[in-house]
Amino acid sequence: MPDTISVPDMDLGADGRAVLALCSSLRSPDGPRPLDLNAYNRLAAWLQQNDMRPADLLEPEGRARLDAMPDTGAITSDRLLALLEDEASVLEGLDAWKNAGGWVLPRSDASYPAAVRRRMRHRAPALLYGVGDPALLGRSAIAVAGSQEAGEAALAFARRVVERCAGDGVPVVAGGRSGITKALVDMARDTRASMVGVLPAGLGAAACRQSVQSAIDSGRMVLVSAVAPTAAPRATSASGVRLMYALATGILVVESRDRQGQTWAAAMDHLQRVGRGAVRAGRLLVRAEAPLSSGNRALIEAGARPFSRRMLRSSRHLLDWLQRPSDVDGHRDPSPLDVEQMADAGAELFPRIWPMLRPLLESPRSAKDVRDLLADVRLGQARDWLMTAVDRGLALRSERPVRYRLPEQDVRSNGVHSAADSPGSESSGEAVAGESESAAQKA
Repeated sequence: MPDTISVPDMDLGADGRAVLALCSSLRSPDGPRPLDLNAYNRLAAWLQQNDMRPADLLEPEGRARLDAMPDTGAITSDRLLALLEDEASVLEGLDAWKNAGGWVLPRSDASYPAAVRRRMRHRAPALLYGVGDPALLGRSAIAVAGSQEAGEAALAFARRVVERCAGDGVPVVAGGRSGITKALVDMARDTRASMVGVLPAGLGAAACRQSVQSAIDSGRMVLVSAVAPTAAPRATSASGVRLMYALATGILVVESRDRQGQTWAAAMDHLQRVGRGAVRAGRLLVRAEAPLSSGNRALIEAGARPFSRRMLRSSRHLLDWLQRPSDVDGHRDPSPLDVEQMADAGAELFPRIWPMLRPLLESPRSAKDVRDLLADVRLGQARDWLMTAVDRGLALRSERPVRYRLPEQDVRSNGVHSAADSPGSESSGEAVAGESESAAQKA
């Protein structure tokens, strides 16, 4: 690992050693079962009530006081003593993880991410395991989430966001069980954006992948988990998403199913907790572009902020869109009805553009190619039309490099098609061309 990466010195202090012994799975499989978060929180509350700290349990006097602790079934003095006496096994596992380039941060440690402690409160993991530069955990970042069924339009939008993050120097937070996590990792690698990857389990295996090692060694990626590197997940996937959201200044949902899946559940939980004043958390943005999914619409109606490609193209720094109130420098957030009306306007214009666009896509083209071939068209508008073609199944999009083209069967049958065959087009390609140029200038 290069010298430029600042890794915790692993001098956990007495408090950290006690928390590690009580809660970590970095121990022999035959050892005692560590405390889960709920059990540790109950113990921490009892310690506080008795003017004690975790470090006191490493001393004979502190251990003797455990006899006075109420027996709750899950937490007994015998179980706690067994865990504390197994400290040597845990420290051995810690040394192995350290030698692999990893680190551990107890919740009591000064290096533990302040935002996680502040936003998650009692839900904040007792231990965070990681590999890579932990300084990324303290930077203002944006979390990007989406369901496993996220379509081409959602993925293309996510890529634009990652590209913008790279340009603005904003780390991308991804992980949990978000369906688009792998795609986001690839996008961050291609654009050289910084990334915080939140894993529900399997940290050790993920850190060994060559592509991940390269990003970690360059200082552009940190992987973090509430679960020990080799342990099976003990937390729910929802808690992993909560950690992902807590590490971010704001959250962008590119695709969500209405009342289904972890993306929806975590977003609604976030909105409700912020609404109740339970947390001072980041702003929730939702992709608001055609086609507007029922899940995205429901999140906007519940209080999330609509976020469009037009806003993404503005000169404003990406983090500015996470500010409150929603009216920033005179910008008014569109309502769901506004979004649908804009989508309808685009739907009316696209059939007039398609007869000109279609022949260009007989060969793979980039958005810049299309912009150059169509006079008086902005690059952003060309991208919007191309993604509309993809959304409607009229064109295909490939990655690395990004290119758009007609489906193969359409290229083969091109001689049979005419402008009149295109959806909603006029009878003549020449007649449409003039109108589309005029429309493009107004768009």
